[in-house]
Amino acid sequence: MTRLHSAAALAAALLMPAHMAAQPPAPMPVTRSTTSLPDAVRQQTSGSKAPSAPLALPYTETFSDPAALGSFYVRDANFDGTTWQVAAEQLRIQANNAKAMNDWVITAPINLDAGKEYEFSFDARAHSSYYAEKIRAALGSAPEASEMTVTLLPETTLTETDYHTFAMKYTPAVSGTYYFGLHGCSDAGSFYLWADNIRISATAPPTAPAEPTLSGLPDYDRRLQAEFTIVAPDSDIDGNPLDGLTKIVLMREGTPVHTIDNPEPGQAYTCDDTLPPGSEERYYSYSAIPYNGATAGREATMQMFMGVNLPGPAKNARALEDNNSGYIVVTWDKADTDIDGYPMNPSLIHYVVYSNNGELLDEDITDNFCAAQYLTLTQRYHFYIVMSETSAGLNDRDFPQSNMVALGTPYTLPFAESFADGKLSTAFAIEYNEGGRLEQTAKAEALGATPADDDNGMLVYTSGTDSSAALLMAGKISIGEDAVNPVLTYQYFKTADSPDRITVAINESPYFDMENFEDVHTVSVADGTDGWNRVTVPLTDYKGTVIKPAFRFIQPLKGSAVAIDDIRLFDQLDHNLKVRSASASHKVYANNPLVFDIDIENIGAMEADGYTLSLLCDGQTVASVPGNAITSGSRAAMKITHIPSVLAPAQSKYHMTVDYAPDMDPGDNTSRQFDVITGTTPLPRAVELSATPSDGAISLTWLPVDLATATCEVFTEDFEDYTPFEIDNAGDWTFRDLDGAATWGISGMDFPNEQNPMAFIVFNTTGYHSAMDASSGLQYLAAMSSRGGVSSDDWLISPPLCGNGQEISFYVSSQSTSYGNERFQVLTSRSGTATTDFTPVYSTDKVPAIEWARHTCTLPDGTRHFAIRSYDTNLMFRIDDISFIPALPELRLLGYNVYRDGERITSLPLTQPSYTDPQESDGSHTYCVTAVYDKGESRPSDAVTADYTALSAIGLDDTPQIAVNGTTVNCSAPFEIHDLMGRLRAVSPSPGSLSLPAGIYLVKAGAHTAKVLLR
Repeated sequence: MTRLHSAAALAAALLMPAHMAAQPPAPMPVTRSTTSLPDAVRQQTSGSKAPSAPLALPYTETFSDPAALGSFYVRDANFDGTTWQVAAEQLRIQANNAKAMNDWVITAPINLDAGKEYEFSFDARAHSSYYAEKIRAALGSAPEASEMTVTLLPETTLTETDYHTFAMKYTPAVSGTYYFGLHGCSDAGSFYLWADNIRISATAPPTAPAEPTLSGLPDYDRRLQAEFTIVAPDSDIDGNPLDGLTKIVLMREGTPVHTIDNPEPGQAYTCDDTLPPGSEERYYSYSAIPYNGATAGREATMQMFMGVNLPGPAKNARALEDNNSGYIVVTWDKADTDIDGYPMNPSLIHYVVYSNNGELLDEDITDNFCAAQYLTLTQRYHFYIVMSETSAGLNDRDFPQSNMVALGTPYTLPFAESFADGKLSTAFAIEYNEGGRLEQTAKAEALGATPADDDNGMLVYTSGTDSSAALLMAGKISIGEDAVNPVLTYQYFKTADSPDRITVAINESPYFDMENFEDVHTVSVADGTDGWNRVTVPLTDYKGTVIKPAFRFIQPLKGSAVAIDDIRLFDQLDHNLKVRSASASHKVYANNPLVFDIDIENIGAMEADGYTLSLLCDGQTVASVPGNAITSGSRAAMKITHIPSVLAPAQSKYHMTVDYAPDMDPGDNTSRQFDVITGTTPLPRAVELSATPSDGAISLTWLPVDLATATCEVFTEDFEDYTPFEIDNAGDWTFRDLDGAATWGISGMDFPNEQNPMAFIVFNTTGYHSAMDASSGLQYLAAMSSRGGVSSDDWLISPPLCGNGQEISFYVSSQSTSYGNERFQVLTSRSGTATTDFTPVYSTDKVPAIEWARHTCTLPDGTRHFAIRSYDTNLMFRIDDISFIPALPELRLLGYNVYRDGERITSLPLTQPSYTDPQESDGSHTYCVTAVYDKGESRPSDAVTADYTALSAIGLDDTPQIAVNGTTVNCSAPFEIHDLMGRLRAVSPSPGSLSLPAGIYLVKAGAHTAKVLLR
């Protein structure tokens, strides 16, 4: 039994859904946004050569033999490598996403006589009603696209998936050799254009018999035989009555198979035709030709499939979830005809069932049902298609689709859907839509409405007739037995005199079919106030059940529109604040404010007051602000700010909490986590910091910064600071596009400047699949493959460098290696940024797909700029996190800041490279110092730790002073150090310091002795 082996064929079949299913985004293969044919079907190209022998008329070609295309000239006039081929015993051409079709299939030569009428006909159809196709037909003097100048059928748009026969007559003025051709001219981005049954014949004279009526009926059990009925004509072609007929000949493929002698005009006759044993099962061309003497009349033609044909479709497919058991049951009415509608023994027909995502449920089914266990946990809507098949193959053109059914774990309270950014975050489906249009949008021009919750998304239903209606279904939602006051709330937008009605319907049946929805609440939009109105629907009757809520839109006036937003199901407690949304930048520079925005909603029944908003960084509270009172059902927008210092980690985790003592459900009082990068400048640091404990203080010293000899620190460019999808430049980085060609996009992705000529683009990964992720953060630079066969040549040139020899590092990645490895070079310039100033120093094609790989390269002394050149790009070359030492800008040193244990202890920058930190008690402290410039604050110096111990002398007075710093003893007078056994371990003949291994010692200075711990 033939099955649907091709994923492309299944995808084609599924492009004609009657319903819409909303599902979470799934991983997708990333490919070029173009189409190409498999090698197996690259049978003919623009250079194909057909036999030169003229065709004998009448001529018919049914393409039942795949080699039939060899008798045609095929011309790929747009040179895209995609042109006509034979598929499934028909002519077919696949569209190109980038170019309009311009492809001809042209017959062998035909000798036509001047003044004689000829008929040309063919069948054509579209592959999907969602994609319009275009075709024309013409005659020419030579088998070339430019010579097909006599239009028989002007450009015609096809939207039907059933074949339509086009018949055209032509009388040449000059006898000679002609060529007949079909021109595929569909727009770019269409699907498949199909054609079949090319026929050419000379027409009969006006006095010849008119066309008889020819019909047929194949064998019920599909043996190689058929019965034909011929009704003899009763007039000539001009309409004059016939006195009689000599004969009617039934022809198969041009060969007589039965003759009716002396038929009576207007009478019906039947005859059989049986093929020889072993004949091929396929369509055969039959014709009935009436004769009046030797004069042949106008023939009647038909196609008859002899043998087992493709089956007709099943009917009334229906899907049911078996009471949340994890099983799905699909039923249908069996097919009892073939694909042409002729009765067929149902025992010849089997069935294959697919889900809308292409998953095979079962195959080779002889019953009218199948059951399968689904494994998905994330709830999604599905529908199912039932395809019928016979030994002839699978009917992938006509098949029923089931109702929508929600599979997966039911949602629990609280549930929310707000159509944020014009997208669905939960499972929704449209079960029916009669005459209207449902769309997720950020703005409804007809209503003057923007989203109720300011999240750039809402749902709008617009009527297309005077009686539009639709049913929008949410997924399954479990209302727990312990729910106190479950409710469904939503908002609708009212304009003046709106006639629309919105009904909330609930389905609690274990079988979530449409008939089980019960209307529980209806609003007339006109009864609301202008603008957004909140509706609350009690759900206490449904505690302990799993329901499927739905919205029924009824719009009696064409052109009216209604918007809904902010759909929620939750347990409405007396006191309940909820963090609805929060946002912040993903990068901030040290000493700059990092602002967090939060939207707090009171979903409780009572007013909320006396709450506090807190901001936590890496688990520590860094800011708190009090909130204002919020009435029930209202929201408050708040801001909270933190300024990270230069000592902040390179990346920190932030979140916000709402502290509200009466809150009965604090589980929704915490925002999502924000991973924030803290950037610092590469300005010269202070170095060689030391900390020495002394009498009552710790003394700090460091080397002063000398701007005459200083260089910047290593800087890592992560491209997070630049405008997303910019293609002209990125800060001080220079882009050079030497190829100047348009670029390829990526299938399934839309982004600004896509396909424009460019060198590099600042690619922002927000909202895209994880395969597009950056090495760090959200952005990187990308070079795209050039179109039109042009080799890419794209340059990224660095800002000015320090001029010293240095090692740079960077991360690179390919989007895919399916088209070949990406290649790049590193080049250096000792002068300017013209591409002619650069010399290569490094090159490789070892660029992995998806994963990021670190590369290093040594730049010679005197290098002022480096360039990274992407050349011969195959799809997408990506680069991120470039580390290098930039040139020192013009700076003015303002002084130094001192930090102790992470906190700044100097109010103003110090002008000298030293500081004394008074100590009041024993302890250990960590210090670092930063340099402060007119252009910012440097990164901190290396940290040092000092242990301060205020020692009481053992003797008559408090002098001399003895202090310990780690394993070093400092003393203000000459001193000796003994261990506890009395052995002399070290001597200092003058005031100073001595270091010993860790341990407990006795320090003697004159008449004074002290016990110290070195550690």
